[in-house]
Amino acid sequence: TFTVPPRTEVGPLMAALYGLSPLVKEVHYLDQYKQNMSLSFTYYDPARNLTQTDVADLRQEILELLPQKYHPKLVGSLT
Repeated sequence: TFTVPPRTEVGPLMAALYGLSPLVKEVHYLDQYKQNMSLSFTYYDPARNLTQTDVADLRQEILELLPQKYHPKLVGSLT
């Protein structure tokens, strides 16, 4: 769940998330309450099974690489 600025459009945000890594297979919009937007991610590597460390690193990378125009803030923590 991310806190996003008012009037943040879901479509462009999700498109940006898909483009961050080839391992991001799916991004699902779950819900939004006020400025908190919940998303679900599916990661996939056709060459190998991803480890928990791989996924944790990928989630951190997503947080660091999100386009600055969205200014998302993670609600809670990655752990």
